[in-house]
Amino acid sequence: MFLKFIKANKKFNDEEHVKAWLLKVAVNTGNTFVTSAWARHRAELNEAADETGFMEEKSEVFYAVKDLPEKYRVIVHLFYYEEMSMKEICSILKLSETAVKSRLHRARTMLKEKLKEADYEF
Repeated sequence: MFLKFIKANKKFNDEEHVKAWLLKVAVNTGNTFVTSAWARHRAELNEAADETGFMEEKSEVFYAVKDLPEKYRVIVHLFYYEEMSMKEICSILKLSETAVKSRLHRARTMLKEKLKEADYEF
């Protein structure tokens, strides 16, 4: 990603513009990877971990987030793990603030239900 930044040799207005550009490049690079032939044919993470016997323990929350549909998982990741604001998420994903808030609300509802089923204590 940083190599793309150096190769682009762009002039940016301010630090926020640089940050937004880098995040957008990261999202696009991730999308390109996910649609690549290698990614389509790779083994599931859990299957590979079972074969090698190596995988650190993850919490129930981790697996609940992992099981969310992508459009909700991305919002949860950006909001909670990357600690981005709604405005930043809207800019990167090119969605309205209403759409981002709605997806985050739906994701939280789905997570709550999944965690209740797993008897997770809040």
